[in-house]
Amino acid sequence: MQPVKFVTADSLDSDTGFVRLRVGTDLGGSGGPGGTSKPVISKNIKEENIDVRKANKLDTLRAGYKNMISEKVSKKFAEKDEVDDEPPIGAPIIAACYNGDYLYEENYWEGDVNYKMGDSLHYFEIKIIPDTLALKDTLAFGETAKLIVQAKDADSNDVEFPDDKLLTFRIESNENYGTFINANGDTLRATPVVLKNVNYGSAKDGSIRFAAVKENPDSFVTCSIRVSLQEDTTKAGERKAIVLEQTLSIDIVEPYSVYPTYFNSHGVRVYIEQLSQKQFDVKMTRGGKSVSRHHFKLYTDYVVGSGGHNHINIRANNNDNYGYFLKPNDNQHYRPLEDSTSNLGRLDNIIYNASYFGDLMRIYLESSQNKLFIDSIDIIERIPNLVELQEGNNYELVGAPQNHSGTNDPCRPTAPTSQHSVNHFGTQQMITSIQNIADDYALLHSGIIIRVNDMSLENGGLFDANNNWSNPHQSHRMGTNADIGFTGISQNDNCVNLNRRDLENIIRRHTSQAPYIEGDHYHVYQ
Repeated sequence: MQPVKFVTADSLDSDTGFVRLRVGTDLGGSGGPGGTSKPVISKNIKEENIDVRKANKLDTLRAGYKNMISEKVSKKFAEKDEVDDEPPIGAPIIAACYNGDYLYEENYWEGDVNYKMGDSLHYFEIKIIPDTLALKDTLAFGETAKLIVQAKDADSNDVEFPDDKLLTFRIESNENYGTFINANGDTLRATPVVLKNVNYGSAKDGSIRFAAVKENPDSFVTCSIRVSLQEDTTKAGERKAIVLEQTLSIDIVEPYSVYPTYFNSHGVRVYIEQLSQKQFDVKMTRGGKSVSRHHFKLYTDYVVGSGGHNHINIRANNNDNYGYFLKPNDNQHYRPLEDSTSNLGRLDNIIYNASYFGDLMRIYLESSQNKLFIDSIDIIERIPNLVELQEGNNYELVGAPQNHSGTNDPCRPTAPTSQHSVNHFGTQQMITSIQNIADDYALLHSGIIIRVNDMSLENGGLFDANNNWSNPHQSHRMGTNADIGFTGISQNDNCVNLNRRDLENIIRRHTSQAPYIEGDHYHVYQ
């Protein structure tokens, strides 16, 4: 049996109530031809008590319905005409169908039909339309999708609904992977992710977007999106959005270190080129699959304060100070390097060539298509295995800002200008040589200690004693050099002249090299 459907009229002035409904062949009561009929009982319900008049009553029943509807419509029009002489916007309609499996008995049927205004809205359907238009309900990190909301009835039919009704959008699960962009283009930053006071009209036309811009999943996650009517939260809809990983990354193997680039005064590399170079790849994936032709940029910047450089002035913008990149089969120096992933989603065998400084150099990778796709890697530029010269009985460490008159260097009346507080690093062989030189001089000149000035910085590399990212030290880069002053310190902490002949002979004995004379000190090397 198909249901009786009652559609309320415009004249109803309350949200809920009931209407008494009477169905039969004679709406006036008894006396009509054939009497009245009652289409309410099925064969399987007490069939034995029913007066079967199926064949005879069919035509009478249909006629009764027609008369009833005509009478009600006419009455409604008459009531409306008395008020404003205009036809009603809507009249009550009673629709019913006869089914051959149902029986009818005499006497009319009368009953109360309960109604509630607005019950045609049953739920909201949510459609997720990704910008990529790839897979249904699926987007990746860094992408957005349009959300289209449609009011539905219990039979999943579209229903009309006021555009000014307010809705609430909420991410119910995995909210740390997604958020909403409102109709004004503003991205919701708050957590939990709840967007209130959205007009149904804006929700229906797709003005609200889901954005997978918070965290990048390792593989994929599912975010549950719920939309509800603010005045009645039981009227709601839910849809699941799948968020895939999408990653632009530097693929590099350990160790993450290179030697600082070093050319001698004749323009010749001091050690083999490969020690100053590090090879790596760039790759792009989406949902674990390669992404081809994705444009990117590589550039470098040093970490301020690294490598013993305590000064904060900015390096001159050149390859010596920032390093550079090489592409496969290409000898050109690039800084920055701009290119695209291949058909395999990669660009392999990129080479970073180190700067002149010992420091921490950061390689940055950025997408040219989406600012969310970034990566970076820190490369240590250093001479390996350098050791710091500790304080000793027969020498004093000088040359750093804290080493001046009033502390441990009476031979220097004012503090040095160098902003490198760790300036006494060397190879273990050099460290041992300095200690032996100091001990042997003390044996010849009791109570006199030598002054050891600049050696190398903690990572080696260019030692810019004037804090300007440029020479004055051509050497002092590999931990094999040290400056020993012509003056020393007596037991009374006085500055005294050293016996230079004795000192030079001792230096020769322990380094196998004659020291250079540079200003007020010997330049010792191995």
